[in-house]
Amino acid sequence: LTVLDASGAPAVGAGVDVTPAGGAHHTRVAAVVDAAGHARLLGLHPTRPYRLEIEPPAASKGQLAFLREGWVAREETLRLSAAGAIWGTIVDADGRPWPGASVRWWVDGKEQRDVVADATGRFEMSNLRPGETVLSAFGGEGRRDPEPELEGPRKTVSGGATDVTLTALRGVELAVRIAAPDPGAWRGSSAWVSRLHPTNLAGAKIHAVAIGADGTFRSGPLVPGARYAIWIPAGRTGLTALKPDVVGAQGELVLTPVAGQTIRGRVLADKPLSGSFRWIDAYGVGWNLRTQLDAEGRFELRGVPDGSCVLRGQATIGEAYYTGMLRDVRPGADVEVRIEAEK
Repeated sequence: LTVLDASGAPAVGAGVDVTPAGGAHHTRVAAVVDAAGHARLLGLHPTRPYRLEIEPPAASKGQLAFLREGWVAREETLRLSAAGAIWGTIVDADGRPWPGASVRWWVDGKEQRDVVADATGRFEMSNLRPGETVLSAFGGEGRRDPEPELEGPRKTVSGGATDVTLTALRGVELAVRIAAPDPGAWRGSSAWVSRLHPTNLAGAKIHAVAIGADGTFRSGPLVPGARYAIWIPAGRTGLTALKPDVVGAQGELVLTPVAGQTIRGRVLADKPLSGSFRWIDAYGVGWNLRTQLDAEGRFELRGVPDGSCVLRGQATIGEAYYTGMLRDVRPGADVEVRIEAEK
């Protein structure tokens, strides 16, 4: 086998690996390309299909690994392909470079790991295979699944030396402060920011934010004018805070923690809850809690915010899945939730 690099020169040091196709257990054959560009592969069957892999030399940059399924042993010349690269700049709607903004990108419809712009708003992606890549940008380093309204227009580019300008849309941020005698007690705890939706009581959780040592945090980019809830679950302090109707706008917000409340009760079915899958969920505006039922179906939900909520019980009994809901439940109640087998 003769192996050349992308420039047509011998791919000296490239690794060649041949294994039987279909997972058959036969001897693997490997070789290293010599100075003349040759790799000697001994003991191969003349008609059996193989998986042929060629790894570029370690010292070589900008070349792609080679893979061919169903390869049949024969003398031939193979040439490695040059890797593509895409680089560019992320700007905001006013054309200003945006340091720390992120690039979302897809290859063959599969989303890849985000790329973060540097201190000048520049980004680069390398070792790309030939073909089309779809790109878009959004603000907020480390944020997965940005809100659609804050994602910039998508562009389709070809792998290669392409200088691209992507536009990301700036959201608004709230500076949130915990009003408590010892705000540092919440250091490292998480605050949940949820986008409220008419058909989803708890809202879609956008992201969790770590609370700082001074009891403050920033909400992250929000869509201007959209409705959100900000919730701090009851943790080691036993206190919880909920702001159930926050409008996306620049500014400050104060949260005052209060003692979390309790809902007790029992989930009942027409048969004993014999399976290990048995849960109760509580949903309120901007929050949700879950706990496991005991063998008799009893539960205790702690740290419940004030206001009404919905309880949903679910369990597997034998081969059947049981579920049921109880609406307009308030903290302090002792309730029964009846579940039935789904048909």
